[in-house]
Order: sequence, then structure tokens, then C-alpha cells
Amino acid sequence: MKRLKAWLVRVAVAKGWVLQPEDLVPAEVLASARLLVAQVPQQFGGQSGEFKRAQVFRALMNRHPDARHADCGLAIELAVR
Repeated sequence: MKRLKAWLVRVAVAKGWVLQPEDLVPAEVLASARLLVAQVPQQFGGQSGEFKRAQVFRALMNRHPDARHADCGLAIELAVR
């Protein structure tokens, strides 16, 4: 089974079928997440990482109420990267 999976991954890469994580998140949600993550150090400098993520997540959901929760979470992870 591992050989089949490895072969399928090689074929997908060769054909260009592999999506980048940025392709999975709407562009406007990702842009907002990058903007909000850039503002975090001056606003919440001494707080924990979990608190900072929660604040960015809340702000993203307020800005994009129709966005899926999973998209917002992935956008935050991509923005931090």
C-alpha cells in the first residue's frame, strides 16, 4: 500500500496536480490573515500564542463571516509561516 501511495504522489507531482496550501484558502481571507498576524506583536506582545491566535481568528471571522472556520485556521497558519 505504501508503494502505491508513493507512486500516486510521484504521478501527481509530475502532472502538476499537487495544490499548494495557498490555493486552498480564499485570497481575501489569506490577505486579511497576513495583515492581522503582522499587527499581533505590537497589540498582544506579552500574551501567549494561543491567545494571539484566538484574537486573530476572532478578527478574521468578524471580517469574513461567510468564511469557513477551517479556511480561517489554515490562513492563520500560512500567515505565521
